Amino acid sequence: MRKNNQLLLSSIWLERIIIGLLGLFLVLAGLGEKLFWIRVFGVITAGLLIGLAWVKKRKIKIPRGFRLYGLFIVLLFTSLIWNHNVWLGFELWLHFLAGGLFWLGAYNLKAELSQYLDKMIIALGLVFGGLFISNHYWGEFKLGVRSLYLPYTYYNNHNSIGELWAVVLAVVGFYLLKQSKKIWWWILSILGIYFLLMSQSRTALIAVGVAGGYLFSQHGLVKKYKRWLIVIGLVIISMFLFMGRQKSIISTRQFYIQAAAGLIHHPLGVGLGNFREISLNPANQVWGLSDFSTNAHSIVLEIMSGMGWLGLVFLVWLVKTGKRVVSNRSREGLVYRAVWLAMLINMLFFSSYFIPAMLWLWFLFLGLI
Repeated sequence: MRKNNQLLLSSIWLERIIIGLLGLFLVLAGLGEKLFWIRVFGVITAGLLIGLAWVKKRKIKIPRGFRLYGLFIVLLFTSLIWNHNVWLGFELWLHFLAGGLFWLGAYNLKAELSQYLDKMIIALGLVFGGLFISNHYWGEFKLGVRSLYLPYTYYNNHNSIGELWAVVLAVVGFYLLKQSKKIWWWILSILGIYFLLMSQSRTALIAVGVAGGYLFSQHGLVKKYKRWLIVIGLVIISMFLFMGRQKSIISTRQFYIQAAAGLIHHPLGVGLGNFREISLNPANQVWGLSDFSTNAHSIVLEIMSGMGWLGLVFLVWLVKTGKRVVSNRSREGLVYRAVWLAMLINMLFFSSYFIPAMLWLWFLFLGLI
């Protein structure tokens, strides 16, 4: 009996240590520094989660759709043969491999991670929110393309803090709709609006709108709060227009058309991470759309540009997975589905999929759905 209690206690401590390391690692994965090593340790950290699941349950269950994603990983590795930058391609292969492993680990540790993951999102929001405020008001200008708190462009007109807080607001919205009266949810809401405005991210606004609409729909509150939804929608539209007063919707998204043209001229792609070659190729600059971009700003177009038509495997996986998420009407796991959808919107319209913390959180929440 005493031996069993000791084993149980050691198992609990092992669980807490690994989940604590996961939280710390996600902070490091959001800083935008030493990305190759972050991705290597991402694979290791995900492996630790899978190992914890094996220690606790002595078996590993395979989530639905995982084999199709596994085929994508195999094809992505194969595409290194014609990748114009093999080292970068290998690094990004690790990036998506770690995502799949985080999905597998979370799927097998639902009961354990469900106690922490939504709180972890809020903690990450506060950590990076603090770093954003410190850097914005007292720090020196520093570009952080893969960072969750530094400016994305030299124009300082986009910051990924908005993408992160769109996810935080999905969690906050869930608890507010559960009629939680704790004041910190309202404080977090105000903080979220502040970070959305400061980030100037229109994608984050759309993500908040989609996640909020989904939560209202799942709670059956659309008719009851129809007027409130209209008001909220108008506020989001106003913020969208305010943020876009110095940004063009069409000219800043012409790389979508370049990516589509690239599938004709590069049927096997140019290797993941090399979208600049698609964008700079005059053959892909149809209708005079010649603005240059290093990213496709859409996870689907990025993968299709890198892998060519082989990337359809990822698109099929994403569509099937998305359908299963949206069609799930259970109240259990609702907050995870709302977060996953918010992150999906971010990745469909912005390059947040290349930020390790964002992609891996997306897969972690998928494991809990």
